[in-house]
Amino acid sequence: MTKKTHETLANGIDFEQRDKAIARLRAFLRLETDELLQRPLTDDEKVMLEKCNVWRTMVETKDTPNRRLALAMLGLEEAVRVLYEQAGCDVTRESVVINRDGEEVPYHFSASQAGSDFGMVLGCRFTQPKQLDAYGRPHDSMLHVLLPTDGYLYETLAHGDPHEPQFFASEPDIYSAEWSEDERERLPNGGVTYREINGTRSLYDESGTYIPDPADRRRDVYHRDRVHYRPLYTEDAPGIERYMRITQTLIAQYLEAIEISKRSSS
Repeated sequence: MTKKTHETLANGIDFEQRDKAIARLRAFLRLETDELLQRPLTDDEKVMLEKCNVWRTMVETKDTPNRRLALAMLGLEEAVRVLYEQAGCDVTRESVVINRDGEEVPYHFSASQAGSDFGMVLGCRFTQPKQLDAYGRPHDSMLHVLLPTDGYLYETLAHGDPHEPQFFASEPDIYSAEWSEDERERLPNGGVTYREINGTRSLYDESGTYIPDPADRRRDVYHRDRVHYRPLYTEDAPGIERYMRITQTLIAQYLEAIEISKRSSS
């Protein structure tokens, strides 16, 4: 082991690598969606787009919103993973969050590796006592994102989508009607609803009277639950603003959890 390695390693931690990872994450936290979509591409980004155009006879090199997002996310998952591996275990944090009713509710933050080579999962789970699910229970809510490894971002640059379906961000549905006839709905903010069904609801009218004829039964049996944002999959990147906000919120939580973990182990 060289002298330089002795200087940069302590307790298995490469401080230079850690500092680069933190700087990468903080740079993404400073990125505004409007800036991402409107600024001129750098020369390096133009070269990257050109290099990823491997099927020149089939795919035209395009400067599209979803490819801009992919460019902005290169190295992001790796930075999260570097800090995760240096921590030596799943990164978690227990704290409180102010919900939309102005109340403090406990939440659990966690970071973990997804299966295969998919990337890192960041999530924050909390219960909203005044927000009920399809069966009248306090709603178990979650912010979630699966950060893709760079290979899937290169797929987006080359072919227009990440190839695998699970690279989305999600949040509680506070945007749509409480009940709907549709399980899925595209929202004005670009997200897609994922609603929870209550089949019993179809059997009774609003007064609680049983409806014997199936033809007359209620169809609004889908209760709002969560919204998914998948801007990497479509060139115009619907939902990119909420995707960015959720991802940045979770990365900020992750950096706080890493800092707390570092202090407690020192």
